[in-house]
Amino acid sequence: MYWLTKEELEALRAEFQEKEREIQRYIGVYLSGLVLVTGWIIGPQSTPVLKMVLGNSGYNVYAVLVIISLNVLFTCFLIYKSLIVHEITQFMTYQSKPDSGFKYWEKWRRSPMSATKLARPIYTALLAVLPIAVSILLMYGLWKLFHSDSQSLIDQLERIESSASTPVTPTGQLTPPKVHLDAGQLGSVLSIAWIWYWIVAGFHILPALFFYWNWIPNDRRWKKINRLRGPNVSYDDLDEQPTPDEKSDSKVKLYHKGTGQFIGSITQSDLDFLLNHLEEDSETDRDYHITSNTLEALEQAGASHPLMKTLRKALGKQSYADIEWH
Repeated sequence: MYWLTKEELEALRAEFQEKEREIQRYIGVYLSGLVLVTGWIIGPQSTPVLKMVLGNSGYNVYAVLVIISLNVLFTCFLIYKSLIVHEITQFMTYQSKPDSGFKYWEKWRRSPMSATKLARPIYTALLAVLPIAVSILLMYGLWKLFHSDSQSLIDQLERIESSASTPVTPTGQLTPPKVHLDAGQLGSVLSIAWIWYWIVAGFHILPALFFYWNWIPNDRRWKKINRLRGPNVSYDDLDEQPTPDEKSDSKVKLYHKGTGQFIGSITQSDLDFLLNHLEEDSETDRDYHITSNTLEALEQAGASHPLMKTLRKALGKQSYADIEWH
């Protein structure tokens, strides 16, 4: 197995940080643009939405379809960048040395003790939902537009023009507003745009696929990598509170055989577990020879988190340890 060197880990970490900053920059640009456009649309000098969409003889409707397509593209871009970040960290976790601090960090941030474990999926979903929500809002508006009668739309435009300005003739009479658009022409433009509407709607399957790849297969890879290369340490016990029985039962003490150095205390039930799963030379035997393989076997057999924590402390970074209980 090839282990990454310190320099290689630093290079990968720098690439990971750059991708993270790139994602944040693009999110900032998108949010700024969204605020500016929203302010321009609802501002006092804004043009009515229907007039904007049906401007240029109705062809402005294609501009809305382009905006929706850009939203879809932006969502795919964000999720793809997230996939790249995961790929880098997965590679680092898999190729790092067994005692690498990076592996322990990855184990920690996925444990119940992580402060951001619950917030991360919500934050990621919000980043993907925002541009999609904008697309859905625009798609709904176009749906209503395409299902409206062409002459009715022209009548609405005339009322908008009428409320915006009321020019007068030299004789003092009001001049009715003129909308240079007929129902037949508008209907023809919208009928072709309706086809493109469904094509753009089909584009939305792409961010759905990207989101799926970033969630389900990606999570499976993390679980497999942590199972194959992740550290054995578990942080679950940090979040557990001892029961009254456990508090009163912690009377068995473990020591290093020979030196007599105190290791820690375990419960009677943990001692019973050891007696049932480890071999003894005689009925009066109180010492055990443990290795990393021993710990793995005990953990798979269902050893408690406090017991495993104490045994790992006893083993430390050595290949084996001889312990005894009193």
